[in-house]
Amino acid sequence: MSEPNTTPQTPDWHRQILETAPDALVIVGSDEKITYVNQQTERLFEFSREELVGQSLEILIPERLRKNHSNHVSRYFARISDQPRR
Repeated sequence: MSEPNTTPQTPDWHRQILETAPDALVIVGSDEKITYVNQQTERLFEFSREELVGQSLEILIPERLRKNHSNHVSRYFARISDQPRR
């Protein structure tokens, strides 16, 4: 069985990089909803991908830290939306 073509020109190339990363990766939109998690995230938090995608990021944040975390995320998205795109 041959390896699939995973050069930067193929659509799955980025996904394979995310999936093989040694760290848990969570991608969220500006609405703080989870849009992607990799396998390491599933292992670390013991949630399946299906359970996480579409949920609020807060599901992964300890309750005592949620308020401050939400403020940090809001400031982050406000700051990056003010920056010029390259």
